[in-house]
Amino acid sequence: MERQLKANNHSNFLKNRFLRSIFITGVLLALTLPVAYVVLIHPAFTDLLIADKVDDALSIAKHLSSYVSSQSANVEQNHLPVNFLNQAVEHKNDFGLKKLKVFAKSGEVIFSTDANDVGTINRERYLHEVIEKGKPYAHVVTRHNESLEGQTMSADVVETYVPLTRDDSAIGAFEIYYDITRRKDQLDNLLLRSSGILTILAGGLLFLVIILLFKEHRTIAQRERAEEQVRRAHDELERRVKDRTADLLEANERLSQEIEERKRIEEELRGSEKKYRSLINEASDAIVLSDTEGNVLDTNKKALELFGYARDELLYKHVTELHPEEDLQKTLTAFKEVVQSGTGFLNDTKILRNDGQAVPVDITGSVIQYGDHKVVQGFFRDITERKLAEAAIRKAEEQYRLLVKNLPSIVYRGYKDWSVDFFDKNKIESALGYNLEDFTSRKIKWSEVIVEEDLERASSEFVQALRGDKSYVREYRIKTKGGKILWIQDRGQIVCDQTGEIEYLSGVFFDITDHKHTDEALRRSEKELRFLSAELLNAQERERARLARELHDGVGQALSTMKVRIETLAKIGRSDESQLRVEELENLVPMIRQTIEEVRNTCMDLRPSTLDSLGIVPTIDWFSREFQTTYPHMQIEKEIDIQETEVPDPLKTVIYRIVQEAFNNAGKHSGTQMMRVSLVKKNGEIRLAVKDNGGGFDPEDLLSADTAERGFGLTSMKERTELSGGSFSIESGIGKGTTIRATWKV
Repeated sequence: MERQLKANNHSNFLKNRFLRSIFITGVLLALTLPVAYVVLIHPAFTDLLIADKVDDALSIAKHLSSYVSSQSANVEQNHLPVNFLNQAVEHKNDFGLKKLKVFAKSGEVIFSTDANDVGTINRERYLHEVIEKGKPYAHVVTRHNESLEGQTMSADVVETYVPLTRDDSAIGAFEIYYDITRRKDQLDNLLLRSSGILTILAGGLLFLVIILLFKEHRTIAQRERAEEQVRRAHDELERRVKDRTADLLEANERLSQEIEERKRIEEELRGSEKKYRSLINEASDAIVLSDTEGNVLDTNKKALELFGYARDELLYKHVTELHPEEDLQKTLTAFKEVVQSGTGFLNDTKILRNDGQAVPVDITGSVIQYGDHKVVQGFFRDITERKLAEAAIRKAEEQYRLLVKNLPSIVYRGYKDWSVDFFDKNKIESALGYNLEDFTSRKIKWSEVIVEEDLERASSEFVQALRGDKSYVREYRIKTKGGKILWIQDRGQIVCDQTGEIEYLSGVFFDITDHKHTDEALRRSEKELRFLSAELLNAQERERARLARELHDGVGQALSTMKVRIETLAKIGRSDESQLRVEELENLVPMIRQTIEEVRNTCMDLRPSTLDSLGIVPTIDWFSREFQTTYPHMQIEKEIDIQETEVPDPLKTVIYRIVQEAFNNAGKHSGTQMMRVSLVKKNGEIRLAVKDNGGGFDPEDLLSADTAERGFGLTSMKERTELSGGSFSIESGIGKGTTIRATWKV
């Protein structure tokens, strides 16, 4: 039975409505992130990139088409401007274009960066619609697919057609192949990494939910199994007690009847031997008549059945031959007492059947007048069934004791004055540290064990149960003798007498401390996840605001100034060429150079180009120099003992962001004068350490604080490390500086 219940722990998992609801909710939450990525995020970002590149392709095509200005009604190969040819080649290289073409109005290719295309004619409908209607047309061709002209592309491109017009009339068309492979691959890789993180988070969340559900289901199953076994044992015990009581009442009634019957038979025997013989044969008990020496003289049918002899075989046997050897002494003693006193009893003994089987019996003996002689009359009652019932009762009692002992809970009986009796000495002493005698002697009451803050709530829940169906389930904290606080779940039933007064409480309690701690850890994890999501959105908005300010204050103002100066020079050039000076144009060069430098610095802040082109080691050197420029009073030491090829590419970004965040935190908060960064490979591990000698802090106070209070920096470093498969730790103390360590196995 126990093995069957254990097997059902998993098979019945989804049959519990509450656990099934939690499981389905966890699955839906876990699937929401990857589904949102597949259905919304990835298509949206891909469409945004393609739309952006299509706009860029149209702008480039329109810009290049402005160089083609023919005096004739059509564009011809020999009349293309020289500056267009130069610009076409230059723009192809600058913008990463795969191909440039110019079509005449007839569809003939009059110019192409691929000389094999010159002279071919495109008679497709879309080209003539572009020329006739004067509307640009753009089409995205993914790699390994054919373009509109039937060419198989080796890269992702935007195939763009722009009409060439003169005086609002189409004179030809311009075509470019804009290569978007690199940007599209970067986007796909970024989204793939993001989806990987989302999938890991979703899988981790689902895995945690499943573990908690299995654990909770196991606890519920164990509790239900224990309650069911207790109930069955109790029902079985009550049934057997009732059966035994009924048997005893029946036996007593039958014995009374038999005594009366025996008296009646004795009266009738004096008058009729035949009638006496009939009564003996019809008796329900086995009857054996013997002389005072113990020789069998007569029996009834029941005796022949009980002993397994034929009538002739049983007559003249001595009574000692009808009992096992181990019972002979007490049988002879009882027989002599009957002969001397006239009556006697021998209970719970055995007789020996003809087949050698020992049968338990109760024997009642008496001396009667049988004809002219006194004989000993013995009544033998087979008590085999009674013995079996008693053995079953003893076995049930033993099973009940073993069940109470092996239950994962502690069984008790309580009283309304908070005194309590426990049934398992070892369990209560192991769980609470108190001796069982402390409770049985009423030295300690259960109310003294309950934590004071929970006592009032436990009492009110008891009162509510008393007013209801008398059953209760309550959770509260108790304090062990050693001072340890435990959470328990107390389940039981209030038993009242006929007047409604409380007789006792029958219940069990379970230690649910681990379950409570698990719930608390889950709540903390959910809270930290919500904080990380909010901080991620805030960080995006702050970064966007910073980029907007830098572009507006730096690049935007510089471009506006250059625009005004160029317009001024253009006016001077149109009015009087003699006033246009080369110095004015040269003055624009430093401003343009400064604008380019600001754009480059902004890009470096977003992601250092050295990280992709040179690697993590040169990037740490570059960042250290930049950081020391910002904080000139700090001394920076570096210990780099690792080859660039030994660091996996995905890990380089993680290492750089941890170093960047650690340096920035130290520069803003620690007041340190020295920074030391170490990146080494030892014993198959990549080890990163960033140390400062600043004011430090108490890690326990900071990490135990609310997530929002301890900030995003430490949390983001920890999350980056763990999501990339590493371990993260902080070593600090007030006035002892701070060391941040991250380790990855490779």
